[in-house]
Amino acid sequence: MGRSGDDAMARYRTIAEPRILDSLVLHAFRDETRFGDAPAARRRAAAVLEELIGLGLKFDSTPTGDRVFDPVEVANFICRTGVAGTSDFWRTHCVVSGRALVWEAGDSADGFAAPPGGIDQGPGRYRVKLSRTFNMTSQAATGRMRLRLPLPIQDAALTDLAVAFTPPAGLAGTFHQAVGFLEARLDLPAPAEVTLAVDLTFTARGVGPVQGTVRQCDEADVALYTRPSEGLIHVSPRVTALARTLADGETDPARLVRRFQDHLLNDFVFGSVHYDLVDPASPLDWVLDHRAFDCQFGSALLASLCRASGIPARLVTGYPLYVGTSSFHTWLEVWLDQTGWTPFDLAAWDLSAGGLDPAWREVFSGRVDARMVVERPPRLFTGPGGLRLPKAWHLLRAIEGGGTRYAFHDLATGDLVYSEYVEVIRLD
Repeated sequence: MGRSGDDAMARYRTIAEPRILDSLVLHAFRDETRFGDAPAARRRAAAVLEELIGLGLKFDSTPTGDRVFDPVEVANFICRTGVAGTSDFWRTHCVVSGRALVWEAGDSADGFAAPPGGIDQGPGRYRVKLSRTFNMTSQAATGRMRLRLPLPIQDAALTDLAVAFTPPAGLAGTFHQAVGFLEARLDLPAPAEVTLAVDLTFTARGVGPVQGTVRQCDEADVALYTRPSEGLIHVSPRVTALARTLADGETDPARLVRRFQDHLLNDFVFGSVHYDLVDPASPLDWVLDHRAFDCQFGSALLASLCRASGIPARLVTGYPLYVGTSSFHTWLEVWLDQTGWTPFDLAAWDLSAGGLDPAWREVFSGRVDARMVVERPPRLFTGPGGLRLPKAWHLLRAIEGGGTRYAFHDLATGDLVYSEYVEVIRLD
């Protein structure tokens, strides 16, 4: 099979086949790799890739005949063929692998037909190895550069935090620890690669539905978290009209949030996004036009629908505490008078096989499992520091050692921008 053609998405097909297999192994054959025969898992991933190509997955060929792919296209093709029923790989491997992660954070089970009985299994003691490696080759020869590494935010769900950090040897600069991040201010020129690493220990627990006396969000928070525009959150006339249509006269905030969430779980697809295709002036138009979202865009749309209805809502970023495997993730919190700041996570779309499994689609409605929160913008926000992503990039993921490595690469050059390694260890 030769080139797939010069369609509009061909420019994104630049990633070599072995790295695509890395991602397939991570998302579908994780346990086989960790506890079994890694070469066999990779052979199974290669067979799956051939099956997907046979179903129409596109690729290009290099002058030497090697196949190159777009990881976003691959991920979305897997999901869409699974929803359509033309391939069972997504349902039998990707969905099941995700469910296994949720179970790993709670009790063990023989199967994953239903979610754990309780998200909050009580406090657990965790160790997290977290590092970021920055490519410094494109930076100026002199001056200063700020680099940042996320750190946990302590609250009722994460306590007893200890941060172990040793400045990299031979690196000129200063280091500062703040709420939610560690900042390095470096003198340039710096080495070609700079790695910031921390070893974290803390106690964490899930956030479940806690009923209490009716309370009110203070005026400053109401004003802040109902603002019409904040990053990807955008209360446009189109979003406002959709919120009004979905509400259909309903005024109770808790029931409104469920209506908005149900709309996203029923009528959209959870997948991957090329961020350079999204208009920054109206970021949610792309989501509404394509009926698709990733964790950031889906959370932003749900938060925007809430804000359009006068319900305070905010995005949250952090790391689910799944042993061995974790990555940067975004969900949201909504203020409800009965329960205060209440979490919702649209990753339930994937866990519920596209919203079709009633038990799993509710698993993160008003509750989430143990997580390491690092951002609650706009007040607590790590930000990119001085090293920013290019307009177009690829995100590549792979199992590495006992954890996960994911890396951002410039689409135009293929160069690494930065990579992150995270490993979660349950101490108890």
